[in-house]
Amino acid sequence: MNASPARKTWAVGDFMTGFIAKSRRLIGAGVLLASCSAATIAHAGGFAVREQSTTLLGVAFAGAAAGVDLSSAYWNPAAFSIARPGLSTQSSYTAIFADTELTGVPTAGGVPFAAPDSTNNDKIGVLSASNAAYRISDKVVFGVNINAPFGLATEADNEAYNGRFQGYAASMMTINVNPSASYEVMPGLSVGAGLQIEYMQLKLWQAAALGGAPPALVETNTSIKAEDDAAIGFTLGALWKPVAGTSVGVGFRSSMVHELEGKFNLPVLPSRIPTKAKLETPEILTVSLMQNLAPNMRVMGTFEWTNWSRVDVVTVPLGILGNGELDANWEDGYFVSGGLEYDVNNQFTLRGGVAWEKSPIREASQRLIVLPDTDRVWLSAGVSYRYSESTTLDLGYSHIFFEDGDVSRGTLRPSPLRYEGSVENSADIISLGMRTRW
Repeated sequence: MNASPARKTWAVGDFMTGFIAKSRRLIGAGVLLASCSAATIAHAGGFAVREQSTTLLGVAFAGAAAGVDLSSAYWNPAAFSIARPGLSTQSSYTAIFADTELTGVPTAGGVPFAAPDSTNNDKIGVLSASNAAYRISDKVVFGVNINAPFGLATEADNEAYNGRFQGYAASMMTINVNPSASYEVMPGLSVGAGLQIEYMQLKLWQAAALGGAPPALVETNTSIKAEDDAAIGFTLGALWKPVAGTSVGVGFRSSMVHELEGKFNLPVLPSRIPTKAKLETPEILTVSLMQNLAPNMRVMGTFEWTNWSRVDVVTVPLGILGNGELDANWEDGYFVSGGLEYDVNNQFTLRGGVAWEKSPIREASQRLIVLPDTDRVWLSAGVSYRYSESTTLDLGYSHIFFEDGDVSRGTLRPSPLRYEGSVENSADIISLGMRTRW
């Protein structure tokens, strides 16, 4: 899909001169393109956000690390090696329309104390993702990704629903700046590495029982807001093209530790209580293949492993109320996808794909009220239009079929109150993108 860059002599001095002169401009371009990055509903496993590319959404993220285009560098920094001479950028703008319905009853000591009810806790999620690359020499490319790798935005349409003691709204926002570089070790083999700098903000809202016995509980609404300015991590990858028309990519995104600090708000107290929590994001390993079947047709595949077992029990100090525990005990997540691209002519490319994802949440006791995740199947389609020699416009769409799941959750603080119920999910995702050579 990408022409080979023109060759020229490379030296360390040329690299440093080009790096210093161009990196500020490159990062500035990436920041501008990613200016509307925001919290979103997480529709990868757990609270990860997979929707980092319009083109790859259209093939259900098959070939994600194989250097399909610049957006592959999110999964594999070595994918920046496909950049052509000069400055190239790519941006994606995505909307997620979810339909999540919870049905259940509250219990105390295992005994229901209210009639079953239902609520929808979905919101429209929006986010952007941007990539920019500058080829410094025939062997070296400097690039930057600006993304929201993790996110969550849920809110019950009825604050008084039966699961309010376990949570009625949640919001997680991340912004990740990932400068990286790729280097061609030998013809057909490039390696890449990068630094991740990530901001995270987390907000939780739920009801708290102050006293009394069901059904005459004395309750109030509580909230927690916490953030971490900068967690640090790294990315590594390799891109191998053993023969013309074949591309194999392997990418790794490291775990990051967020030391979240903020306030716990209990309206009956005169002031907010300082609180903190440590949250580790998972490592992600992605292996992808892209293979030409014909000059105008490509087949792609991806396997991904995510170390969600890092998300175990998160302790949250609540001042005079003692410690709360967000008990997850998740397991590792897996994702497998396959897709096909077809160039109709020099202007139009059609694509489609299917994927299956194993959620890190397998049991009713692992399923959070504000994140009732289950296994899912993706069906995707997309189209690209080459508007000019330097600009291509992209459109991608996916529908996600979730398995139904059960929910059995206690409260943040030790309590006999529980929520027993079930969840039904589905989602539609639409994304617009643009690729530009400057």
